[in-house]
Amino acid sequence: MKGLFITLSVLSVSLSQLGWSEVDSEADEFISEEGDYVAWEDGEVVDEYDFYGTVDSELGQNAVVQNEQSQASAQGATVKTATTDRLYRYRSKVDKHSWYARGEYLFWKAEEGELDYVLTDAQPTGFTGATGKLKEVGFDWASGLRVAGGFVFSPDYWTLEGQYTWIKPTGEDSAHASSSNFLQGTYNQANNAPIESAHSRISLNYQLGELILAKRFQFSNQILCRFHSGLIGAWIEQDWNIYYKDSNPPGHIHQKWQFQGGGLQVGICGDWFFGSGVSMLAQARGALLYGAYDNHLHNTSGDNLVEDPKYHDHRVASTLQIILGPSWGRIYRHWGVNISVGYELNVWFNLQQVLRSLGTIGGNNGRDSRHSNANVALQGVTTRLQLDF
Repeated sequence: MKGLFITLSVLSVSLSQLGWSEVDSEADEFISEEGDYVAWEDGEVVDEYDFYGTVDSELGQNAVVQNEQSQASAQGATVKTATTDRLYRYRSKVDKHSWYARGEYLFWKAEEGELDYVLTDAQPTGFTGATGKLKEVGFDWASGLRVAGGFVFSPDYWTLEGQYTWIKPTGEDSAHASSSNFLQGTYNQANNAPIESAHSRISLNYQLGELILAKRFQFSNQILCRFHSGLIGAWIEQDWNIYYKDSNPPGHIHQKWQFQGGGLQVGICGDWFFGSGVSMLAQARGALLYGAYDNHLHNTSGDNLVEDPKYHDHRVASTLQIILGPSWGRIYRHWGVNISVGYELNVWFNLQQVLRSLGTIGGNNGRDSRHSNANVALQGVTTRLQLDF
């Protein structure tokens, strides 16, 4: 009996050790998958772990984190806290290889000056200059798009991104004469006959291409920033038509300008994290471009040529961009998503020029060609969807 008791005791101890060994092995194998989030129920482990071994919990760190911090302190290393790592549940890490694709829907309105084409409530006689109220053609709200793709590469985790923007806003306006509303054109006509009606149409074809080199930094537990610089190219073209209808041959004024150029840009983007994936996104950019500018005014009255000046030069144009709005995102096991809706304003300087000329007095004498300048602005809502991989 004594031998049987000893045999059973040894067997019991062996089975007990074998059982614990299997549990520990399974647990270690399950938890050691780098980059995975694991969730335990019934109070065993109440929150999610990332590959740093920290816990995303309002209660703070547990014994696992404290143990790792103690070991790291002994080794002189730095361990990220749970508050820091919580941010990367909702935004992609600044020190991780990844690539992303982004699409944006633009709902913008173009704003320009110097687009007057007729005077209303003008005085029919007694004045040689302009009288009345200037009436301008304006742009309607238009839809556009912006697409981008980027790659984060080693060893310093710089981001290389390509981006393309396109939108084509248009506008239309008209004025009609009456017994109490005398019309006067702001462009020359072949005669002084009263204008019965004036009609104007305008369109702006706006295209940008950008190649950006960027670097992301984490400034605090709640703020991510991205600094970037790079190349920018612009293809901008405006087409403007004015029609005068009167008792004589109708007048048609066609003015078209275009700018094609490239240059350098710098910018910053900040993501201020509030919690649960919600943040405030703010972005600013400035750029200088050098390129070719062409402008052509063609004015006819019936078959008669009234004006036909052409202008060409090379110039430096500048632009500023501001975006501000709320954002939400989430990082999952192998991918992430980010959605934002913001107000965007783009302003261009040294682009818009309107050619005009005074009338001809005494044969070929008295011709005076001139131009007026104005800024070009595009503003509205930008909705963004980005996928990270």
